[in-house]
Amino acid sequence: MWQQSSDVSRAKHLRYIIFACFFGLAFFPTLFAYRIPASASQLIGYKDLAPQVKAEVLLSYHKPFTVSDINQYHFQFSIPMGQAALVSDCTQLVAKDFSQTDYSLGLHYQIAMLSFGSRAYLRILAIGDEEADLSYEQDMNLMLHWGKTNIGFEILDLWKVEQEYQLSLQRAWNHRLASSISLKLDEYEELSILLANRLRLGENMAFLSSWQNEPSQYAYGIEFDLGNITLRYSIRTHPQLDLSHATDLGFRW
Repeated sequence: MWQQSSDVSRAKHLRYIIFACFFGLAFFPTLFAYRIPASASQLIGYKDLAPQVKAEVLLSYHKPFTVSDINQYHFQFSIPMGQAALVSDCTQLVAKDFSQTDYSLGLHYQIAMLSFGSRAYLRILAIGDEEADLSYEQDMNLMLHWGKTNIGFEILDLWKVEQEYQLSLQRAWNHRLASSISLKLDEYEELSILLANRLRLGENMAFLSSWQNEPSQYAYGIEFDLGNITLRYSIRTHPQLDLSHATDLGFRW
């Protein structure tokens, strides 16, 4: 009886994974942050909407609110293929008697100034000794690239009754300074605003900063660009909780 139940559970997991792979072939890796930030760049919230030109592997570690027994790990692989960009990633949040793992797979396609895609991911939520709960979610996005200005629109949680909507604008003012603004309307029809800047301090270093209104948060980061290697560290405040810390190690080719 136990063996039969285990086989049914494995078959259920396999069906979810196949469903996510076939119906989720689309996601642009730098468009919008995860629900829970998974990397130092996502902790800042700067929206780099420019088309991807190099393949990249990103390894990240996130310490939410400096809580000792909560850790988050993130792995992402992305590669441009002509007018398309393919990405696959895995994010795992681990705490005492709790874990959440997200698997994502997608493809983003660009035609002239317009690009579009969708992000699909499988979420596995485990609490204590209870059987893991699986859910499938998908986002869709549309972007317009016009010179040094990029505009992105995304629908979050496409399969839910109440979706979230996000509009972002990113502009490079010069070779040193770039900014982004994001407006997000959640399922409760509450509007949140996030402003972020990226300032180059030299050929190999940049300073990142952001402000969010709900909840009121500030974030700061430093980035080192060492050829094909990127190192990034950031912190973010919270009105009631301690600082969150995140680090990134990226490889490009």
